Amino acid sequence: MFKSIAAKEKKVKKIKKVKDPNAPKRGLTAFLFFVQRKQKEFKDNNPNLAHKEVISKMGEDWNNMGEKDKKPFQDLALADKARYEKEKAEYESKGGDKKGVTKKKTDPSPGKVSEKKTKKVPSFCFLIMFLLKFVFVKDE
Repeated sequence: MFKSIAAKEKKVKKIKKVKDPNAPKRGLTAFLFFVQRKQKEFKDNNPNLAHKEVISKMGEDWNNMGEKDKKPFQDLALADKARYEKEKAEYESKGGDKKGVTKKKTDPSPGKVSEKKTKKVPSFCFLIMFLLKFVFVKDE
């Protein structure tokens, strides 16, 4: 019983990174530009398909496309990547966080378990008092 409780208590919470809302957004991939352009057209041609099926069919179409057909979307992706790199450099030069901000942990230390999380076990004296009272009440 106590081993299972101890095993559960040893888990350490992961530190979650808090994203800066002013940080630049990442660039889109060529496939995402393809999906943006063709999704409405594809849904109109296949109205009975669910969203997941539409995306999987678009993925198949993307894989079957030739390099010449993919070229415009790849150019858009390269331009968006350049935009991101430029915005990222400006953001970092203004003093933006390079590694991200982390939330403070609520636990006192990573190796210790806080008292709130431990299971309260009645003290030995309380158990004796309870048993004695139970025995005497039962005899009467």
